Amino acid sequence: MTRRIFNTNIFFSYIYSAIGKNVLLFSSTENLTYIGIEKPILMGENYLLLPEAFEAFEKMKMAAEKDGLRLWGTSGYRSFESQKTIWNEKYKKLKLQFPSYSEIDIINCIIEFTAIPGTSRHHWGTDIDIVDAFGYKNENPLTNENFSEKGEYQYLNYWLSKNAESFGFCLVYTENPDRTGFKFEPWHYTYFPLSKEILHKICNYSFEDIKEMKTVLGNELFSKSYFESYKSNYLFGINHFLIS
Repeated sequence: MTRRIFNTNIFFSYIYSAIGKNVLLFSSTENLTYIGIEKPILMGENYLLLPEAFEAFEKMKMAAEKDGLRLWGTSGYRSFESQKTIWNEKYKKLKLQFPSYSEIDIINCIIEFTAIPGTSRHHWGTDIDIVDAFGYKNENPLTNENFSEKGEYQYLNYWLSKNAESFGFCLVYTENPDRTGFKFEPWHYTYFPLSKEILHKICNYSFEDIKEMKTVLGNELFSKSYFESYKSNYLFGINHFLIS
């Protein structure tokens, strides 16, 4: 397979140096919340978000219903354990399917769409994967084809691109060919009044020191240098609007 090559992200380097290089220890409740270990105060039943983000999403839902859409979150908040389950299942599946793959090959496959546990934006309670419940017929709704011009969610995709920002939501992983990191996800939106601040808080986190990381498959490769590259290319490989 072709391995993902980490490139230097100049903008990330600027942000990193501007904030400082002091490692943040995972001792406070706030820090543990941002990596999914502690659960923040959340609202919702079928999907969970921070109260401010949830209320904004409900307002956006009401506006969308007037235009014939029923916005639905297939995934909002996700804990470290939940993310670890997703990660470990993918790791084991790839290990069986491609026995010749090295550990880094497997990890590079997983991080095309799935964040390393502790680093997922879904830990924050600000991000949500959105579909249209009126058209929720696909067994696997979160595919680019469903959001394409002829896909099941083409109108949803159009509506969100025109209206989401006015409610505080923004697409995270855009189709910009110059963007690094995770692949294009037309369903993944974030409540940016909160998530922009959280992103800059966690950029100094020393993820390799999270004790729960030892239960994540492939963790032997998660060194400090690996995470520095991962932060640059993945945590900051997003819509530039969410970085500024």
